[in-house]
Amino acid sequence: MNICSQTQTLFIDISLHQKLAPNVSPDTVYFRKKKSNDTFRIVIQGGSTAAGFPFGRFGSLHGMLQQRLKTAYPDKNIEIINTAMAAVNTFTLVDIQDEIIELEPDLVLIYSGHNEYLGVLGAGSVMGSQSSYGATLIYLKLKSLRLFKLLESTYAQLVLEGDKNNSGDIKSNSLTSEKETSTESRSVMAQAAKGQLIELNGDVYNQGLEQFSGNLDMLLSNYQQADIPVLIGNLVSIERGLKPFAASDSNLYSNAQSDFDSENYDAAKQGYVNAKDDDQLRFRAPSAFNSMIENKAKQYGATLVDVYGRFEQSSNNKILDHTLLLEHVHPTKLGYFLLADAFYQNITETLGKPENELSEADALFWSPISELNEKYAELKIASLTNGYPFTDTPKTMPKFVPESALEQILLKRLKGDNWLLLQQSLLRLYMQQNNLAEAAKVAGIIADAVTVSAESHNTAAKLFRQSNQLGLARYHQNQALRLEPDFEKYKMNLAFDLFLANEFDASLLILNDVKKTTKDMARVTFFLQKVESAKSAYKKLQQSSE
Repeated sequence: MNICSQTQTLFIDISLHQKLAPNVSPDTVYFRKKKSNDTFRIVIQGGSTAAGFPFGRFGSLHGMLQQRLKTAYPDKNIEIINTAMAAVNTFTLVDIQDEIIELEPDLVLIYSGHNEYLGVLGAGSVMGSQSSYGATLIYLKLKSLRLFKLLESTYAQLVLEGDKNNSGDIKSNSLTSEKETSTESRSVMAQAAKGQLIELNGDVYNQGLEQFSGNLDMLLSNYQQADIPVLIGNLVSIERGLKPFAASDSNLYSNAQSDFDSENYDAAKQGYVNAKDDDQLRFRAPSAFNSMIENKAKQYGATLVDVYGRFEQSSNNKILDHTLLLEHVHPTKLGYFLLADAFYQNITETLGKPENELSEADALFWSPISELNEKYAELKIASLTNGYPFTDTPKTMPKFVPESALEQILLKRLKGDNWLLLQQSLLRLYMQQNNLAEAAKVAGIIADAVTVSAESHNTAAKLFRQSNQLGLARYHQNQALRLEPDFEKYKMNLAFDLFLANEFDASLLILNDVKKTTKDMARVTFFLQKVESAKSAYKKLQQSSE
């Protein structure tokens, strides 16, 4: 029996995987293996947008959503675990679903679909399977078996031996120098897509529809059977401002432009959507996917999150452009805020009325994206759009030369210095500049990253308190106290937060508890008297207003 010919319909092309497949993994998030009774656990699934490219975790759906929930519900222990990864599609979501169910989530959020054709195992990707949707499912089910692993490695060795003379490196430009680098610096999706043109309504296109539909069936039905609520978002991508990468009919986009210039916006909108769907280089999900998401949500009792509608509301003439999208599919800072806001509004229906609510403008300002993160993201997008498929003639990117203390830290970030140490340097810089708002954001980022550090949470609480962000201060003070429940300083700080919120009884309860063991009775007694006095005055004020 010829092993290669018999197994090729089942195995992905491993020789291509070893050259091109990304070393993808979710961002590191720490959480307790056993969920505590007071924890509300949210798990996120998706691709690079759900993972937060180019901002990373703290500018992602995870980071933006966590900041809103911290403010809104400072006394709740809400835990978010993000499993999203760049370049993956719904096959990966299905593949890790059993592990997610074992985490006992109270809610699963899904935002996925743009990588269905050109991501890993995509219907039209060079990193895809060599056969049908069904064969890929069998591959995923068998890949953990020892015998299958032996056959897979044997097949890989046979293929690689026949391909020894066809190897080569692909090079691109670096952000930090003018020297060229290896394939690792190139866009994973660009590698996956090279030469992969997929005609609208053609065989590969229809295979992508089948793949997306079938995987959504498995995902949503399994969560339904496990009695886990799901929020699934429809998809957004740029409509105006980016010509199709590989149009079969270039008139579609040019006609849409003409309609837009003539202020015939409804026709322009439809024209841009048609041009996107006609694009044969399928980095953007076709419109059919949003209809499918809506139908599957209804079928399996999931909640549809209208991300697309939220973006339309915030776009001129309801046409999505670079105001909300950096390139083809990844949102701007405002776009990520709106993505998170669409999910947030649905989550509040589950958690109940927020204890604190910021205006949309204030919530956006306090988003956990630091100035360092924004500048780093700008450089990443500049590098991405300087290559295929955005241009056929990439330019040599100039060497980055820092011109400020902030940019000195940015240069170290570009060189790959330790992330946590750089955040601490940034925090010190803002403290030296007396920039409390930016310092508080960075302190909050550090605390959320190093979740087991009570003092990091206490520092964040202090800075948010000084910035008059009492909801965020109270959240972080609660987290510090959860980690070290007997530490008097943290108890006193939380009592102060409750005092500032006019929750005098709760504040007094903590202070009377501290009084039993304190070595600084004069200080605690003084604070108790202040709270008692404020409680009495507040009560009189309420009575007079009645």
